[in-house]
Amino acid sequence: MNAKTWMIVGALALFSSAGHAQSKGFDANGFIRDQATEAAAAAAGDPDAMWDMKARWGERPSDAVLAELARAGMGEIETGNAVETWRMEYRQGLREPTPATAALLRQRAAKDPPGLLALQVEAQAITGLWEPPYEGGTPAPHLLAAAQRGDPAAIAFACRNAGLPFILIRTHAPFCAKGVALGQPDSAYHLARLHHGRADDFNIGIEGKIGEALFIKPSLSRAVALYLQAADAGHAGAQGRLATLLVTGRGVKMNAQEARRLAEAASAQGNVEGRAVLGIMLVRGLGGEPDVARGLDLLDGAARAGQRMAQMTLATLAFRGQHRSRDFLEALTWVRLAELSPRGDPPEAEADALLLEPMRRTRRVARSLENPELDLEARLRAASLRKELHQSGRWPLVAPVW
Repeated sequence: MNAKTWMIVGALALFSSAGHAQSKGFDANGFIRDQATEAAAAAAGDPDAMWDMKARWGERPSDAVLAELARAGMGEIETGNAVETWRMEYRQGLREPTPATAALLRQRAAKDPPGLLALQVEAQAITGLWEPPYEGGTPAPHLLAAAQRGDPAAIAFACRNAGLPFILIRTHAPFCAKGVALGQPDSAYHLARLHHGRADDFNIGIEGKIGEALFIKPSLSRAVALYLQAADAGHAGAQGRLATLLVTGRGVKMNAQEARRLAEAASAQGNVEGRAVLGIMLVRGLGGEPDVARGLDLLDGAARAGQRMAQMTLATLAFRGQHRSRDFLEALTWVRLAELSPRGDPPEAEADALLLEPMRRTRRVARSLENPELDLEARLRAASLRKELHQSGRWPLVAPVW
């Protein structure tokens, strides 16, 4: 298996944003980074540092290194190993995995959504057929064929996965419009997200080229219309995103009371963005009376589900000493955890209009501490928390939707 295939379908490992450890310098987010600190972090079990110290870019690490990284909390490594087992069976002529491998694939897909493995497992439930392991061809060809035949479940699922991270599936994107025509709230929501666009504030790359890659024109007005359509049908994701837009006045007239109502509805359905938005509104007293205790509880739950707006809000509060004691270690831990979190946030402009401080400013405050020992401890705490949440099945609590 070549290195590119391994990166896309296998481990999907959390390559450190700065690449190899350097003798001295800063990572992509401006934090102090030197070889001694990286070595200490690796020795203490930080999986990102372990990857940097023991694996080389463009090369598949040894099985021993992969096993060590998996034990350190890189669950994506275990997912990659499961996919590789299925690939080997497929190459041996099996057109569906053995029962043991199928059980392993389902287990890993449940822990690591979203991604190609989750797509394959759910596609099998829809079509009754196992998709061949993806090696650069068309992802999920059986699902695509079912969608082309007009299967509503396949159409909705193809739309939901058109914008998977790391690989934008152009052949699936047209089914979003077909799903909307069928009256599917989920398709309306996902098409809205594709029109909305969502460049990742922490790693602006392919996520910022969705329209170009999928031939879907960025249009906030079209996105709002589709969010409204899905929210009226009770779609939690659409309710959470509309709450963000309404409380900030982005694309719609500002209406904090309606935003709070929608955030409550989304939160009640377990939507993590709804919980984050409601938590911020309760802390700030937007759209109604403040309820700081409940707001902080909602923010903590959303932050532990990988929601960056919640994580960065908690970091800001800890930096300020607002509604809690000032604690730079806690603040840095949330900033570091945000770097490990899955994508799916609102675009930066929408998020910054709601947050106590813009994300970039919060990270500038974190960088200004220039305390390698404190930052190392925060990295280790973030890695440990992520491992704990992942192993318990709570990472993420609500799968980020792409």
